[in-house]
Amino acid sequence: MKLFITTILLLSLVNINSYSKNDSINKIRPFIKTEFGIGASNNIYSPKINFQPNFGLSYSFNLISGINIKDLYVGTGIGILTLGYKIKDIILINPYDPIYGYPDKANAHYENLYINIPIIFSYKRQGNKKVFPIFEFGLNNLINLGQIYGFSGTDFPGYPKLDFIKNKEIKARKYVPSLTASIGFGIKLKKGFSYELCANYNQNVLSTYKNELKLANYSKDYPYSIGIKTGFTYKFW
Repeated sequence: MKLFITTILLLSLVNINSYSKNDSINKIRPFIKTEFGIGASNNIYSPKINFQPNFGLSYSFNLISGINIKDLYVGTGIGILTLGYKIKDIILINPYDPIYGYPDKANAHYENLYINIPIIFSYKRQGNKKVFPIFEFGLNNLINLGQIYGFSGTDFPGYPKLDFIKNKEIKARKYVPSLTASIGFGIKLKKGFSYELCANYNQNVLSTYKNELKLANYSKDYPYSIGIKTGFTYKFW
């Protein structure tokens, strides 16, 4: 009889412990995440164009919060994103003597600045692993603030210097959706923190400008960027 009672008690303890673990696994936990990204950005051009722009740098910063269930994370937040490019060695006509004066070379910059409201879905198979894989996709809701535009590398007057031009002056789309995808790994740290490093791809699904007959928009351009992003996640409880 004592053996039977002992067995029942042991089974009960095992069931309680199992239920506690499953309940913990299925618990909804809030999380916050901060990330910084850097990469190469460009625009896709028509094959009719004889030259291609060089890759320019793209920067991003996001602050995201959301919920975590098991290995799934869903979140949204706010951040900034730049997408653009530069064209090297453009020949500029000498304004002092357009016919006989020596021309100059310059670099043309076109860098669009956006406020970003990201919506992300992540899969992180953590378990008890110190290092775990990360798969992430989502939608960047980009609000165009304006463009960093101008020429560098020349002292010729009459050509615009690098400056920030507001959206209403360049007539770009105010809102542009952009798809984003990432793959990488995370490292568990202490007290709910983890460090993450991912390869990242962003692709606009609408052209930057409503009218394709614009300087720096010889065809309908769909900016994209390829790079890395890194940051920290804190999971509550």
